[in-house]
Amino acid sequence: VGTAFLWPAAYAISADLYGEASRGKVAGFLNLCQLLGFGTGALGGALVVERFPNVMFILAGATIGTAWVVVLAFIPTYRGGRLWGWIGVEQRPSVWSIMTARMAFLSILILASTTAVAMLVPAIRPYGEDVLDRSFATLTLALAPALVLGALFFIPAGHMADRIGRQAPFILGQFMVVLGLLTVAGTTSLLVAGLGAFLIFVGNVFSVPAWNAAIMDLAPDAYRGTLIG
Repeated sequence: VGTAFLWPAAYAISADLYGEASRGKVAGFLNLCQLLGFGTGALGGALVVERFPNVMFILAGATIGTAWVVVLAFIPTYRGGRLWGWIGVEQRPSVWSIMTARMAFLSILILASTTAVAMLVPAIRPYGEDVLDRSFATLTLALAPALVLGALFFIPAGHMADRIGRQAPFILGQFMVVLGLLTVAGTTSLLVAGLGAFLIFVGNVFSVPAWNAAIMDLAPDAYRGTLIG
């Protein structure tokens, strides 16, 4: 529930503060920070939980509390100058009036793409053990470099979305995902599977900033958080 409140607000704030020409880079930077946060948290938690399981929750709470203080100190003042209360209620159009066919189509694309990629997660362990004949730990270590290298493309992918439009990076990204899936499906080599995983991840990296920036562009100020959510 906490993250459900966090991410629509974060992207809406970014769309408010940055114009259309730089939203791709901003979305790429946010996606990179999100990935780094997941990675750092998972690794840090794995190290702490074995010896000090209770401390892990305290550290997590302290980190969230620090972010909360920063939000209270800086974020509310950029729009309306207050933390609570409605902003421009009398000027808000009906939500259905801004739910355009383009927004619906983009939402369907996002749903289809994320569903397809999420379907791979349960298959990772049996794929490694049954097809590649590798343990899950070995497979994870082998795929880690591909994920790290792929993460480096987040901000360039966002810059690409700003320079040549939102459609081209999304199409390129989805093509790379499909190519990576076909590569993984047709090999029993760990090295080739790593290349396929790299293509899948980089394809997703190119797609996500583009569609986030596209949603920021389509959403008016009054319903930006609603549509991003």
